[in-house]
Amino acid sequence: MPRTKSRPDTLRVAPIVRNFFEIVHASDRSYQVIADDAGVSRETIVRWQTSASPSLTTFIAAVNAMGYDVFLQPVTQADSGANNIGS
Repeated sequence: MPRTKSRPDTLRVAPIVRNFFEIVHASDRSYQVIADDAGVSRETIVRWQTSASPSLTTFIAAVNAMGYDVFLQPVTQADSGANNIGS
């Protein structure tokens, strides 16, 4: 039986990964459905919550499976500290 989704605000991960889990948490899609659509294992997505940073390829695949995309934007002075892992 799959575990319930962890609350994104409790995760100590990079902000972009936390944002992904916020989107997942707000959706009605299970990790298994997202994983199947992205071509990765469910366990891979679960691991991103605690012990492993996603590879760029698998992360983009999972983000795309949720109907989103990853892109770069200039950092503003107010955002300069927002890229720290675990912030």
